[in-house]
Amino acid sequence: MTLWRIPAPESVQEWVGPLTVMVGATPTMDYQVAVVEYGSRPATWTDPVVHPDDTIPGLGVVVGAGSSYPLVAGKVYLIWVQIDLGTSEPVLDDVGIIIAT
Repeated sequence: MTLWRIPAPESVQEWVGPLTVMVGATPTMDYQVAVVEYGSRPATWTDPVVHPDDTIPGLGVVVGAGSSYPLVAGKVYLIWVQIDLGTSEPVLDDVGIIIAT
């Protein structure tokens, strides 16, 4: 699990990633993501996104002001992924921690 420390001013967005998601021993880019306050479970999911200027390979999530995942300074958040393996229930896993400063 990766840890990111992100400043949480009200006017900034940050791309968090790349997120490493594995199915068994194989990396995958076919998943959805959610960011929730530590101790909560996700209720809504979004598609991951590439870095805004394509300088970093892989997928991540945009957090902060105006995004689907605004941050509040002093709170801790978990990044969850949901993978559909064709079973009756998708696989859920937490892959990262964000500390909003």
